[in-house]
Amino acid sequence: MKSYLEQALEQAEQKIEKGDFRKGLGKLDDACWNVSATDSVEAFDRIRGLAERVGERTEGRLAEKARALVDLTEERRTAYLERPPKTAILLAPRDLGEGMRTALYVLWLIGVAVVGFVLWVIYAGLALGGVVQRCSGIPGWYVGGGQVSGGSLLTAAVVGGSLWLAAGIAAWRLRRKLGLLFGGFVAVYVIGLVVLWFVSPLLWGPRHC
Repeated sequence: MKSYLEQALEQAEQKIEKGDFRKGLGKLDDACWNVSATDSVEAFDRIRGLAERVGERTEGRLAEKARALVDLTEERRTAYLERPPKTAILLAPRDLGEGMRTALYVLWLIGVAVVGFVLWVIYAGLALGGVVQRCSGIPGWYVGGGQVSGGSLLTAAVVGGSLWLAAGIAAWRLRRKLGLLFGGFVAVYVIGLVVLWFVSPLLWGPRHC
């Protein structure tokens, strides 16, 4: 089974051969950051060669990005060669081996799922009426309609699940910027719940005891 680095390099080469230089550079940048201590130094040479090819075939901003990637590749190649012998340098997630990156990704997915579930619970709790009993008798909270309706709660769960899946796919493809993706998930989900809160009474009527 090919490693993530090998797959990224193959995809980059395919994009460049087809003339899709922008996406090809993106794949090369991803590959450059994912060369670990267990990979061969030849990976840097391959990345540099492809980046130079893009620089020769393009102009303007793309050519500048290609030259910047060549410089970055040389910097990381130098750091790779100067690393302590037989020592895996773990400075950041992007420098971890394939197994560690996968483990980090799984933990990230679990963490995002937990946060999403907590946000859904908060939404459901506020829909019921919060900590204050709104209705006389038992159970003392709203039991239907509006935000507390089954449709609203199900929609909130579906939105959260869809955002979690989208964030998971993006994280798997990028294998970095996990903190940014996590913050984006929380922000978009909170906004979605706020919108759903105001839309729910229009769809399922007002809340009632």
